Amino acid sequence: MQSQRFKSAGWFTPDGPLSQALPSFEERAGQADMAAAVETALRDGRILLAEAGTGTGKTIAYLLPVLLSGLKTVVSTGTKTLQDQILKKDLPALVPLLPEPVRAAGLKGKANYLCLRRLGDLEPELAAGGGTFEAHLRGWARSTETGDRAELEDLPDPSPLWERVNVPGDACLGGKCPDFDDCFLTRARREAAAADLVIVNHHLYLADLAVRESGYGAVIPPHEAVVFDEAHGLEDAATDYFGFAATPRRFEDLARDAAHFLSAARLSSAPANRLLGGLADATRSFFSFLASEGHPPRLTPAAVPVEMRTRGDELAALTRNLVSMIGRPEGARDEAESLARRGERLAKDLAALVRADDPAYVFWIDRKGRPALRASPIDVSSILGERIFSGDRPVVLTSATLAVAGRMDLLRARLGIGEAEEVVIASPFDYPTQALLYVPVNLPDPREPEFAARAAEEILAVLDRSRGRALVLFTSHQNLADIGNRIAGRVRFPLLRQGEQPRETLLVRFRKEVDSVLLATGSFWEGVDVPGEALSCVIVDRLPFDSPGDPVFAARIDRIREAGDDPFLAYQVPQAAIALRQGLGRLIRSNGDRGVLVVLDRRLATKSYGRIFRRALPPCPFTTRIEDVEKFFGEGVNG
Repeated sequence: MQSQRFKSAGWFTPDGPLSQALPSFEERAGQADMAAAVETALRDGRILLAEAGTGTGKTIAYLLPVLLSGLKTVVSTGTKTLQDQILKKDLPALVPLLPEPVRAAGLKGKANYLCLRRLGDLEPELAAGGGTFEAHLRGWARSTETGDRAELEDLPDPSPLWERVNVPGDACLGGKCPDFDDCFLTRARREAAAADLVIVNHHLYLADLAVRESGYGAVIPPHEAVVFDEAHGLEDAATDYFGFAATPRRFEDLARDAAHFLSAARLSSAPANRLLGGLADATRSFFSFLASEGHPPRLTPAAVPVEMRTRGDELAALTRNLVSMIGRPEGARDEAESLARRGERLAKDLAALVRADDPAYVFWIDRKGRPALRASPIDVSSILGERIFSGDRPVVLTSATLAVAGRMDLLRARLGIGEAEEVVIASPFDYPTQALLYVPVNLPDPREPEFAARAAEEILAVLDRSRGRALVLFTSHQNLADIGNRIAGRVRFPLLRQGEQPRETLLVRFRKEVDSVLLATGSFWEGVDVPGEALSCVIVDRLPFDSPGDPVFAARIDRIREAGDDPFLAYQVPQAAIALRQGLGRLIRSNGDRGVLVVLDRRLATKSYGRIFRRALPPCPFTTRIEDVEKFFGEGVNG
């Protein structure tokens, strides 16, 4: 595929610039092929879907042609971790090698930046608090050049304190703020506007789409090309962003900011205090009703409880009354208008949520953490197809997991992608000798009540053979807690559990304590990079099918069935196969790694659709015998 007509052609050779500048560089034909495909898409204004197996070096494979193209480009990542890696590791290594200077900048969502105005409002309280972290925050605020919360390594997530001093999503005064010129977000936006390459994440890119559509307050500067890395997560990110919600925090923040405004504007009064008190009572009443388990999470117009609608209408009416009371006082018109917009939008959202009558959305009660009422789009393909994939601007989507059995039909359908080029770059790793897939078929079906106890015993047996060094991935927090409690105290190795420490702290310990075992779920399925001996075994509790109790997932299943398709084979199995590949991707991270993937779900071996999963995985030996696991580890782990 390579020829000298590509600007990047000579960069990936043994004597090329990358080899001379990067000590860890290895020539990989797949990396050069991907770079050529990206360069072609950028040059011809095409859409490219590029799956690059683990170890391809895909980040460099798209960054280099982007940097050489001369196009103002945005790179959007699925995680802030990858965003920071590109900014702090990859670009500093590449930019000095370029024939012409290139400016790069990172941009994150508002909530990641310190707000000087809100910090000033809270300063007396912080000073009076006298806590160690409060003092640390005040000192950092005086010295930071970016205001990025990522610099506060000890900051918990979520942090109630940070939520009071960060840039508020819908209460930012923008150019009318007295601190606008010194604002960290303003600085970041100015740097992005002047940059040739801007690194963002999917949520910010998608948030900017709607703002840009309205013609007001665009965050990301105009650009000529866009690259979506970790593109397998784009549909979920779009589902989160293009929905809307009523949360306790939105009402509490509005009431607090309104009370502060009324006091500062000398508009406080007995009627104002009564209204704020009534709003607080109505907020508690509405969300306490949502928290009760007496009604299912998914709502339809006919299934919205009368009491929910009544309480919601009352809360919306009180919110509108607060907007009227704030008015437009002289000398504070800008802040008043900002508060009014927030209140009107919140009342409008709540009114739509308690009606639950828009067929484009699924309406549901979220009871994870504090209760919330949400509306999520059932199908984002038309939105993304129209706003991202319909023009002549080059768009590159890449990930280690885009295809199922070599085909990207599902991805194209879910994202609304029409004509596009496709390339699948195989991993350079030798999976037949580096990896083993083990499925213990003697275990009960994961849906049976005795599964947890038997799975715990199997995990202990595997850990004895792997000598720890394992990441155990669960498909639910409930499974993690249940099985984790069963093996706690019986594991001969250091046991780390998600939730007991911050994510990054756990990963640092896991890398350092070579024989440790990490139990995790959720975000640990992706973006965990632990090359070497510390990770020699990945254990998955069950095939990662989405929960049928998830209202968004259930609505999509209904929509596929209504169209006459089989949702299980057309959607559920391919989605789960991609998730399983993500889990396996944690195991082999370098040419020297060896390891075993254990799936404690006999359906992978006994059901006909299990073949779809196995074909989706890299080509490694498959066994149902633990003796083969023992033999594999007996031959030496990671050399």
